[in-house]
Amino acid sequence: MLFADDVPKAIINTAKARACTMIVLGLTARGRSNGSSPGRATAIIRSADMPVLLCPANWTGTMI
Repeated sequence: MLFADDVPKAIINTAKARACTMIVLGLTARGRSNGSSPGRATAIIRSADMPVLLCPANWTGTMI
């Protein structure tokens, strides 16, 4: 869990610190990023220097 005033920046910094190659965000049934305001997913997508994958709430696929 992350606790920060600037959640998008905290997610990106954590991904960089852990040498991640992709950020995966889950969406709610309303199409918003899970547990955040609609602008947070957009801020992450615009600020990240790595791919960002948005998964819909009803997605049942697998990741390979």
